[in-house]
Amino acid sequence: MSTYRRRSSWFARRITGRARYPIILLWLAAAAAAYLYLPGIRATQGGEISLLAPANSAAIHTEEASSRLFAVPATSRTVIVQHDPRGLSSAAQQRIVTRAAALTEHRYPDLAGVAGALPVVNVPSLLPFAGQSHTTGLTYLFFRPSVGLHERGASSRH
Repeated sequence: MSTYRRRSSWFARRITGRARYPIILLWLAAAAAAYLYLPGIRATQGGEISLLAPANSAAIHTEEASSRLFAVPATSRTVIVQHDPRGLSSAAQQRIVTRAAALTEHRYPDLAGVAGALPVVNVPSLLPFAGQSHTTGLTYLFFRPSVGLHERGASSRH
């Protein structure tokens, strides 16, 4: 047995031999504290910005004002990405734009939570600073404020 292995097994026996009960108690205390003080899964499914930022931050106030003033949120947290390194065909680019228009016009009844969609394709005339051209299409989805994070994800995969 190597010296390193002897030392590590001696150390492991010492720690687990003497400290096994305090370690178990610490784990139980940590689990109880997490249960009592951390938000549950249901509380975090809405994707509220308040879970990430202090309640008095400018970002919180801006998002609240945006949801009061506008029918569509000012920012999109959900983006559908379509990428082909060989280039997206003209038909694929057209489908991206057509689908975004259909979403914005609410032509998909099962996606009623989508307030609007904004398509962007890296076409040189639209995005001259893009490093590639005709390879990527993005569709920014804007959801109504009442739509939770789980429903947003399900809608984007639809």
